[in-house]
Amino acid sequence: MDEKFSNIMISAIGLFNKYGIRSISMDDLCRDMGISKKTLYFYVRSKSDLISRMLDFQFSTGLELFQKVQNEKLNAIDTLLEFSKSLGQLLKDYKTNPTLEHDLMKYYPEIYKTHTERRNKLMIKHIKDNVRQGIKEGYYRDDLNPELIANLYITRMEDILDPEFFPEGKFSFRKIFNTMFENHIRGISNEAGIKYFETKCQNKCF
Repeated sequence: MDEKFSNIMISAIGLFNKYGIRSISMDDLCRDMGISKKTLYFYVRSKSDLISRMLDFQFSTGLELFQKVQNEKLNAIDTLLEFSKSLGQLLKDYKTNPTLEHDLMKYYPEIYKTHTERRNKLMIKHIKDNVRQGIKEGYYRDDLNPELIANLYITRMEDILDPEFFPEGKFSFRKIFNTMFENHIRGISNEAGIKYFETKCQNKCF
């Protein structure tokens, strides 16, 4: 990927996360990046195009993280832990500032809808695969419905980033994430899975 294009995407994500999309103009972006408008418009056609490509960039980054976890050939519990860390980061990238999501929904509804559907489809697929892997390996209960578990898990992941439920400063993200993850693992695991998870906790691997 073109390094300058990557830098533009990273800068745009940072600014939009901090101030929201509506209040940041293309001139603001150019000033912050230290580039001319001609350079910016060499890479994107418009602000809408920039936002669409920014979300594509985030999606690709998340996909690379997920594939990296898969390539490590871990067991289901370790895979879910690493996958969830990546997923949490992916969601935080555009949910850190509620204004960002609000602006996406209000001013760019089609882009938001397309991105959210694509992201959720990817995440649900990975969680469903993980449930099947855990059952096959003998760590998860064999009476689980993978699709139901996947949808519930994604909903929980989104909820822990909702500032209405968890105002900034009340709990650390790590504390919230660890509690949610432990509840999830204990709910879907059989005796062998819980024993493995508790061993990881004792060894401070979680």
